[in-house]
Amino acid sequence: LLEKYKQIELQINICKNAKELSVLLETQRLINRVFFSLNWQDIPEFFEDNINSWMTEFVKYLMYKNPLVEDATEETEPGPIESLKSAILDNLNLYATKYEDEFEPFLQEFTQLVWKLLIEVGPQPKYDILATSAIKFLTSVCSKQKNIALFTEPIL
Repeated sequence: LLEKYKQIELQINICKNAKELSVLLETQRLINRVFFSLNWQDIPEFFEDNINSWMTEFVKYLMYKNPLVEDATEETEPGPIESLKSAILDNLNLYATKYEDEFEPFLQEFTQLVWKLLIEVGPQPKYDILATSAIKFLTSVCSKQKNIALFTEPIL
């Protein structure tokens, strides 16, 4: 799954066609849903062993922007980038709530990224799912006493 994810990333990086890029981003979103499903019950050894690689990929896509598939005229329907980011946030929320020890080394970076993403999200309804997923992640993180420093220090 990880290798397929990385292969598609390479295709995304060189894609110059909006329709093809949308399909590739949707494929990444679906892989994220498979990731979520496979990790829901318990963290499989493969994912625990490759957590650094997965989190590196998630960081890239949380910061990803591409005007080729960003439709400024669309107000209500999320685009492929917003949908992918929402799926990644669902994965991060799962890890932040169920696999705290494994996710701990990544917590500060993702908290900052999600905070920044939430600040940059526009008021259009197309961002509602993305904003809700980001808020859910931040709520999960800040509800734990041990993470209080993430929100009291001037790191955000």
